[in-house]
Amino acid sequence: MLTILRSTAIGATLFLASGSGVAPTVQIDYAALAAAMLKTQSPVDDEEFECLALNIYHEARSEPEIGRLAVAAVTLNRVDSSAYPDSICAVVQQGGEARHRCQFSWWCDGRDDTPTETRAWQLAQQTARRSLLGLAPDPTGGATHYHATYVHPSWAEAFEPTTLIGRHRFYRTESGAPLQLASLEVTAVN
Repeated sequence: MLTILRSTAIGATLFLASGSGVAPTVQIDYAALAAAMLKTQSPVDDEEFECLALNIYHEARSEPEIGRLAVAAVTLNRVDSSAYPDSICAVVQQGGEARHRCQFSWWCDGRDDTPTETRAWQLAQQTARRSLLGLAPDPTGGATHYHATYVHPSWAEAFEPTTLIGRHRFYRTESGAPLQLASLEVTAVN
């Protein structure tokens, strides 16, 4: 099972949407975040880090920050669930590379997976690092699944919807309680 480091206060502030089904926005004190990151070693090896960063890049590179955090959260929620493999790479690569059998479409689309957009790759790596260090919230409410808003997969009916973030709808198992990836000092902003 993946161990996520905990942080009690990093200066993060969340704008909480009260049950509206709309994702919260996240404001981060980057100076405090950078200081915390410099003091903390990564809890996973380089290969696991790269698998998470690649998943964020390919699944959410056109999304705002909260969308990237959401993809990271789903990936890590799966790692933390007994229903999925217990490593990031195994979760990302689950189902193999056969078309329509993988969990994340970029993994089995037959294309080169090398990032080509430098800024998007840097942002994906930053999001992966923050998530692995426990310095990022789970904006999905414990989701283990999501899909683009322009598709309507039949599997979605078997899960409880949690939120809509950008162009993705997020779901968790109905019996699943929300998983918390990090302990943050949270305050509502009016």
